[in-house]
Amino acid sequence: TAAQQGAQIIVFPEYGITGFSGYPKSYWYSGGYAEIIPVPTGQVACNVANDFSQAASIVSLSCSAKKYAIAIVANLMEYIDGKMYNTDVAFDTDGAFLAKYHKRNLWGEWNVDTPPLEKVTFTTKFGETFGMVTCADLIYS
Repeated sequence: TAAQQGAQIIVFPEYGITGFSGYPKSYWYSGGYAEIIPVPTGQVACNVANDFSQAASIVSLSCSAKKYAIAIVANLMEYIDGKMYNTDVAFDTDGAFLAKYHKRNLWGEWNVDTPPLEKVTFTTKFGETFGMVTCADLIYS
């Protein structure tokens, strides 16, 4: 595995799990491609899957991080009260759900909503602190 070869974190690209689509947001949600993602509290979602019943990807990513002892950052689509956000999520090496970040500077994503400005960081068990940004967020303040 990557962890056995010395990797401590794996970062998936934007839309690396869901794929990009120009479909309306209601299709993303009804098709199961957007989820209701809870606020991260450090829980290991893999151990309490019932608490994440509307976020199957969170459980799966948590279980993968735990199983392979590697931190994971992945990009998902989040659906909240009729709004859809391009969302990064982070997990520690034990599967703990550490952070989520909503992309703000959308680039051709007409079907995604713009969230309020947020600054998100997380610290892993291997002692590194990371900030979260997605794509065009890096070039705009």
